[in-house]
Amino acid sequence: METEKVNWRKFPRRAIHLDFHTMPGVYDVGRDFNSKEFARTLKDTGVDYITVFARCNLGFAYYPTEIGIVHPGLRIDLLGQMVEACHAEGIEVAAYFNAGIDHEHALQHRDWVKVNKEGQVYRYDVMGYGFRDMCLNTGYGGHLLAMIEEVIQRYPVDGIFLDCFDLSPCYGVECLDGMEKLGLDPFDEQQVGEYCHIITDNFRRDVEELVERTGKDIKKYFNGLSYRCQPTHVEIEVLPTDSYWGYDYMPWVIRYVRTLDKPYFTMTGRFHKSWGDLGGLRTESSIMFDLYNSIANGGTCSVGDHMHPRGKLEPDVYGLISKGYAKIKELE
Repeated sequence: METEKVNWRKFPRRAIHLDFHTMPGVYDVGRDFNSKEFARTLKDTGVDYITVFARCNLGFAYYPTEIGIVHPGLRIDLLGQMVEACHAEGIEVAAYFNAGIDHEHALQHRDWVKVNKEGQVYRYDVMGYGFRDMCLNTGYGGHLLAMIEEVIQRYPVDGIFLDCFDLSPCYGVECLDGMEKLGLDPFDEQQVGEYCHIITDNFRRDVEELVERTGKDIKKYFNGLSYRCQPTHVEIEVLPTDSYWGYDYMPWVIRYVRTLDKPYFTMTGRFHKSWGDLGGLRTESSIMFDLYNSIANGGTCSVGDHMHPRGKLEPDVYGLISKGYAKIKELE
């Protein structure tokens, strides 16, 4: 596919990826949120681009959606206030959607959940009440597209970030029928996996066509799909202190991404262990190691965080990131 032309000079240099995956029992979501304070903290930290949450890992929306499920503890339009306040400070905003896992919609629509080859959808013995893997070849795909369109039409977002694409096989009736039409063998695991790739790539194209129809010139990122298929840019997710990535991951990946003629940044994190390690905070030297590595390899920088359910950014976190971004800005 042809890469969309992105102005490298205007590409984000100091980003934040802000998670907000909040359990349904939290009854006062966003209680302490102050939009001006939120945006001013980011501005003072040196941030020029932030990914914020439209729809989290549990499937909850943080804006007054007419399509999905608003978090039951939310009383304000968090997404709308964040977009407006950040734009007032000259900070671009991308809207986050989890595309691959969804707890709440899986409970309401078992027919939207992937079926493994044993015929299970929930794997309660392994996952309990954990996340569910969703199938884009069901009504879930259209539901997710509708929510993406709703956000793009309502809010002047500068990008969308779709997370956790799941390329594991699905043996649901929709996928079995689709494989039969293409002459694929459902008893061949490799061919079942190939069909999942076909469905996922079709969904990616559907999202790109949706954005094109809206006439919005925004960034689009599909986390979990290949770097080569990304239409506007690349975000290299790598938390080196997590055993899933480690310190060996980024050096070879970024050398590959450099060959794709797309702007890119590396997404490290402030967490001591992994995503959601809310009490963990890395040292300044540890963060700087990642930021220096990114710019030394021609990339820009992003740091991942997770906001407290009541809507406050942690001062120690942004004090740490501010020190790092001040040094990066000098080198720019």
